[in-house]
Amino acid sequence: KYDATGQLVSTERVVVESQKRPNGAVVNATTYRSDINGQMREAERRTIESQAQGQVSTTDITVSRPGLSGSFDVAEKRNIVTIADGKTVHETEVVERPSEAGRFAPVAREVREQGTTDGKSTAITASYEPDYTGKMSLIRQQVATTTKAADGSMVTELDLYAPAAYGVARSGSDTPKLKEQNVIVRREKNGVVTETTTVSRPTLQDPNHLVASGPPSELVCTGKCAGPLQP
Repeated sequence: KYDATGQLVSTERVVVESQKRPNGAVVNATTYRSDINGQMREAERRTIESQAQGQVSTTDITVSRPGLSGSFDVAEKRNIVTIADGKTVHETEVVERPSEAGRFAPVAREVREQGTTDGKSTAITASYEPDYTGKMSLIRQQVATTTKAADGSMVTELDLYAPAAYGVARSGSDTPKLKEQNVIVRREKNGVVTETTTVSRPTLQDPNHLVASGPPSELVCTGKCAGPLQP
C-alpha cells in the first residue's frame, strides 16, 4: 500500500486455504498487514462457503476483524443467492453488519438480473439501503440493454434511476425516477475499437423529457479491448 507521494506505507499478505465439498467449497482467507514497525499482524479473517443444488447456488461470506480488545469479532456477513434458469441469471446479495443492539441487521441489498432474448441482452441492478424508518428502500437502479445495429456496431442504452431526478425534490413515492440515460455505441474496425457516449438528463421543467447534457464523448482503443473502455 502506497501513500499519495508513492512511498510504501504498509504491506499485505493473504493466506488462502480451500476445501472442496460434494456440492461446493469452503475458502478461508487470512490477511496480514504490516504495522508502523514493519511487523506483520493478522488484520482480517474471511470465510467463504459456497454450495450449489440444481439451478440455485448459495454463497455465504463471513468477515472478522480485531476489536478494541484485540480479539476477532464478526464485522460483516454477506449472503448471495444465484438462480440460473436457461437464458436468465437472477442474483440477490444481502449485507449485514452488527447494530447498536449487537444484533446483525441488513445494511444493503442488491438484486441483479441478466438475460438475453431475441438478440437483446438486458442487465438490471437495483440497490437498496435502510431509510430513516429502517425500511430497506431503493436508492438506485440501472437498466442496460445491448443490441447489434445494422452496421455491426453494438448499442448499449444505460438508464440510471433514483428516488428523484437531479434537482427534483424526493416525493416519497416508491416509483424510481429516470435521472440519466447513457447511449454507448461501440464500433470495431481494423483492430481499433471506438466507443461514443451520449449522456442525457431530464429537465427541471419536465422530468420526463431528456436532453443531452453535453457533446458526445469518445474513447479509442487498439489491441486487446475486451469489455467497456475506460478513460
